[in-house]
Amino acid sequence: MDGIGGVGKTTLAQHICSHQRVRSHFKKIIWICVSDDFDVKRLTKEVIQSFTGKEATADNLDSLQHALSNHLSNKRLLIVLDDVWDDALKESGQCWKRFCAPFRSVQEGSAMLVTTRCPNVRDGVRTMEPVRLDGLDEDIFWNFFKLCAFGSEESNNDPDLEGIGRSIVPKLKGSPLAAKTLGRMLKAKPEVSHWKSILESKLWRFEQEKTEILPALRLSYLYLPFELKQCFAFCAVYPKDYKFDKEHLAEIWAAEGFVEPQGGVRIQDIGSQYFEDLVARSFFQKVNGGYVIHDLLHDMAQKVSEHDCFILRNKSDFDKVPQSVRHLHVLPSSDFDDSSMLRLCKYTKLRTLICPNYFEKTGIVMGHWCTKLPSIRVISCAFIDELPDSIGNWKHIRYLEISRACTLKRIPSTFCWLYNMQICRSLTSIGGSTNLSLCMGTGSIRAFSSLTIVSISYCDKLSTLDDLLIQEYLPAIEEIYVTDCVTLLSLPGERFGGFPYLKDLRIHNCRSLNWQRRLVLPSSLQKLSLHYCGDMFSSVPSCLTNLTSLVSLTMKGCQGIRCIPGDIWRCNLTSLELLEIRDCPDLVSIGGANAVEKIKSVWICECPNLKGVSGIMRRCSKG
Repeated sequence: MDGIGGVGKTTLAQHICSHQRVRSHFKKIIWICVSDDFDVKRLTKEVIQSFTGKEATADNLDSLQHALSNHLSNKRLLIVLDDVWDDALKESGQCWKRFCAPFRSVQEGSAMLVTTRCPNVRDGVRTMEPVRLDGLDEDIFWNFFKLCAFGSEESNNDPDLEGIGRSIVPKLKGSPLAAKTLGRMLKAKPEVSHWKSILESKLWRFEQEKTEILPALRLSYLYLPFELKQCFAFCAVYPKDYKFDKEHLAEIWAAEGFVEPQGGVRIQDIGSQYFEDLVARSFFQKVNGGYVIHDLLHDMAQKVSEHDCFILRNKSDFDKVPQSVRHLHVLPSSDFDDSSMLRLCKYTKLRTLICPNYFEKTGIVMGHWCTKLPSIRVISCAFIDELPDSIGNWKHIRYLEISRACTLKRIPSTFCWLYNMQICRSLTSIGGSTNLSLCMGTGSIRAFSSLTIVSISYCDKLSTLDDLLIQEYLPAIEEIYVTDCVTLLSLPGERFGGFPYLKDLRIHNCRSLNWQRRLVLPSSLQKLSLHYCGDMFSSVPSCLTNLTSLVSLTMKGCQGIRCIPGDIWRCNLTSLELLEIRDCPDLVSIGGANAVEKIKSVWICECPNLKGVSGIMRRCSKG
């Protein structure tokens, strides 16, 4: 299947794969996003992982292909290769033949569907007559453009704007992506002068191939507000087809300094609004619970940030990295080892380093980075068991993420020098210590006045969250996530009240918690989530007092709690909008929740002994 970029090839392929007759015909449907890097080993690994659900561990191509052939043997399979480029035909077509070799073992009736923008690929890989997708018919396209630009296909739109729109439409070559992106940009400012400036832009006059639609997308980018421009351009540091999480990306934008403060609004919330603004303009598309950037828009992001962002796929890419690079992403590859990662030290302007699949465990390489890369603001790495003493050199760091579960031997005292730190995510297993402040060293986090989010997870030997740690050193914290700390015995009691800005508290899977001490939470709290956290008795109802800002309350697997009394709702949870209670076997009654005026959504399930739910269901859309 071939056609210009943005014409709908991927969308059509998705519809084919979701059709019931197709799904019932094939034993397995595998979808691989190829893009412009046709690496046979990488793609073979992806097919194996998609088929088995497990990551392929072998690194030899012959072994991988033999394993894939065994998996596919006598299976009726549909494999979709989305967005294949010319490099699939390199080495006089041998590269393509190598990739296809294991598929000889599939059952008769199997099929391979390829989508491409490149006529060479269409002609080089086809075994039957190709399907050509052209732009939409003129009348259909005009109606679609009106829907995007005016919000309606009706004819009662501003006639002056409609006239300008009719002149713009032929420049879009029938591409739905161009119509949607440019149309929504025009809709945001329905003024004749603005629409005329788009129509008369010099970008339309640039020489281009017949099928090129980039000018329409570039115009959409150029007319973005400055803050959205830099946020979107930064996304070029992620590979094509990367699935973005809104909250996660908003945190990184904030750490990069791309988000402008607005009064007392939390900076991560402003970043989330930036994200929603880009979604509304079609720069992100929602897919299967996440968000992706269309290939053509990703191409544009790479073009406008070519001196700032770079993706390293293998060692040979080091020769292409611009010396001015600020944001770098290291993709998984067997090419990379400690010596190659030390080469990153020469890019002294780096502000972002993302290497989620690099398994350097000793901290030696990071120690060199801390010394040679003084401008780092954001770092995300995997599987490090020791933070180096030189981490104190990263005076500008705001975001630290350790993306894989590992055991930190210690946190050096120089950690306290990172006074600009905003977010520590996945501060994973801390070995050999039952006390967090002992592990971190005396006063090692005293300086984090700007820290807003802390995540502590998989700390299998952590028994306490120290009162001193909570009360004295981290008063500015807005979000705390404590997960999978199976030996955690005690929380800081009344000292949680010492967090005047705490908005989100999640305590998940800490089954050893002793709830006998009264837990007091600050009135600033907006979200509270308690999952499988020990035998709570009556402590949970008592900790819900004075939470007048609480919007969302989730309790799951809370044993021991029998009743949530009515006065909790009437006097305390006056702002509650979402209530979710699951798997609470001892819960017998919930009283008086109908007194909460704002409640919109209630989910109560797997509570076998629950007999009384006073008034709570009458005004809720779900239950």
